[in-house]
Amino acid sequence: MLLNQLYVLPACQRQGIGQALLDEVEASFPEANRLRVEVEEANVPAIAFYRSKGFLPVGSTADCGGGSGLPALIFEKPLG
Repeated sequence: MLLNQLYVLPACQRQGIGQALLDEVEASFPEANRLRVEVEEANVPAIAFYRSKGFLPVGSTADCGGGSGLPALIFEKPLG
């Protein structure tokens, strides 16, 4: 499973919305053995969020989401 981009409006951050979205993704794909996300390198708060949720860096890409042209870090979290 690959989640390219997930954004929560800044005014709505730190209210549990991001965690709820991740929980829903995991619940919707019970057969998945890992969750991978791409995070724009400049998005320091998102990087901190994913690290706090158990995601570890596994690589990088020059094109976040396959069309943005923005560099990104790739994080993965084992599931199950």
